[in-house]
Amino acid sequence: MVWCGCGEALAGIAPRVYHPDHTAHIRRRLVDRTVYGVVALAAAVANAGILTVLDAVIGDSASTMMTLVWILNAAWAAVAVIYLLLVAVEWLLYRRRRAHLDAVGAEVVWEILTKMAYHRDS
Repeated sequence: MVWCGCGEALAGIAPRVYHPDHTAHIRRRLVDRTVYGVVALAAAVANAGILTVLDAVIGDSASTMMTLVWILNAAWAAVAVIYLLLVAVEWLLYRRRRAHLDAVGAEVVWEILTKMAYHRDS
């Protein structure tokens, strides 16, 4: 029997069951980090395209400056790739530990719900 909170029972409505997802925040953080890494890598690729056009237009007049900018762009791309690789390692670690993390999270939620029920009853 489900109670609506107004003192009357609602017949025929199944009670809501709490199915917590204790690791959703980890997956959300990994997705955010992946998006940041992909955007940084896409920006480096776009910069490389722009630098190619500028290099053709400018020619040899600013070769030292263009070399420096190419090195900075390559470093930017390398950092983005390393960042994405680290996110992939974190994802693999998460997949390996997910069952344990879910169990720990469920235990914590159960303790909180038990304390809330104890305080409500007393």
